[in-house]
Amino acid sequence: MDGMDQKKTNIPILFSKSRNSKQIANLQQVRTHLLGLLVNTEIQVSGARKVGYGYFDLLQYPHDSNLNLTVLLQTLLDYKGSMGREFHLQTDSASDNKNKIVLGFLGIMVHLGIFEECYLHMLPVGHTHEDIDAMFSNFSNLLKADIMTLEDLINTFQKLSFIKEGKFVNVVWDFKEWVLNHLVNNHGLGDQFEFRIHTLDKESRTPIFHYRRGEGERWLPDIEDENTYEHQQDKCGIQIFKDMGFLKTNPKCVVPTEKSMHLSRILQETCPKLLESGLLKPDEKQWWEEFSSTVRESYLTPPTNINFPLENLIRRELSESPTSIHPVERTLQELDDRTKRKSLVYTGGYLKQKRRKTAG
Repeated sequence: MDGMDQKKTNIPILFSKSRNSKQIANLQQVRTHLLGLLVNTEIQVSGARKVGYGYFDLLQYPHDSNLNLTVLLQTLLDYKGSMGREFHLQTDSASDNKNKIVLGFLGIMVHLGIFEECYLHMLPVGHTHEDIDAMFSNFSNLLKADIMTLEDLINTFQKLSFIKEGKFVNVVWDFKEWVLNHLVNNHGLGDQFEFRIHTLDKESRTPIFHYRRGEGERWLPDIEDENTYEHQQDKCGIQIFKDMGFLKTNPKCVVPTEKSMHLSRILQETCPKLLESGLLKPDEKQWWEEFSSTVRESYLTPPTNINFPLENLIRRELSESPTSIHPVERTLQELDDRTKRKSLVYTGGYLKQKRRKTAG
C-alpha cells in the first residue's frame, strides 16, 4: 500500500490539446491523489494471483492513517469469503503507517476473530517497493494522453492488466478518534520494521504484539530474556489496548474539507477557461459543468446513513481449509548490521535513553 506522486494525476492532463491553445496555458489543475494497493493471494482470484486497486481522492481528506485504514478495510471486503487465518500487510515506514492506530486496527481484527494473526511488514528507509512502484510507473506511461475528467483518470488506471478496480474515495472513517483514548501508551515503534499482532488468551482474545527489526531475528519481547522488556507487564507481549469498550460504538466519518483543494481558484479560473476553450468534447463539457456547479455538494458534503463495514468481515463459521491473503507478499530484506544493540518497545511512561535496556 503506497501513494503516487499526486502531481502526475492532476486533471485535466493536456498532453496534445495544450499545444493548440494558448488560452489555457498555465491552467490551475484539479489536484488528485492516488493510493495504490496490491493484493497477493495463495490461490488465483479472478484468474490472477496479483490484483491491484487504486483509490482516488481530491485532497478533501487528510492523507493519514484514517485514509489508509479505510481503503484497506474496503479492499478486504472483496476477499471476505476467501481469507485465511493469517494476514500480512506491507507498507512503507512513513508515520501514517507505523503508529499505534494501525497496530490498533490490526489488533481489532485479531480480537474479533477475523484473523488469528496479523503481520505488519515495513522496509527500511531507502528500500523500494518494486511491485507497487511498477504499478505506478505503468500508470504514468498511460497518462501521456489527454485526460480531461476524473472518470477518464480512473478509467485509464483500470486499463492496467492486473487492476481489478479504480475507486473514488467518498467516505473516510475516523479510526483515530474511535480508538485513541483506549490505546496503551507505548514507545519505540519507530526503530522496528516488523510486527506480529496476535493473542495468547483464546477466550478474551486480548490483542498483543511482538516486534523485530528484520526477518530471521527473534521476536521481542522474549519471555525468557528479561533484557528484552522494560517492565514485567511487557514480557508476554506488548499490550495494545487499555480496554475494548469502544467496540460497542462505531467510528464517525471524517468531515471532508476544501482546505487543500484550491477550490475557489479552480471554480473561478479553470472551469470557465476549459468550458470556453473549445477543446472539450460534449461529455467532457458536461462533466466540468456539473463539477463546477455541484463540487461542494458532491465532494465536500459529509456522507450520511453509511454503515461501518467492519462487522461484514467477522467470520460466521470457521473455514476447514483457509487460504491466506497477503497485500504485497514480500519478505523483509535482512538489515546489514545484525550486531547492533536493539532498542525496545515498551509501555508506560517515557524513559530517557540512558535508562532504557537494549537487547543483544
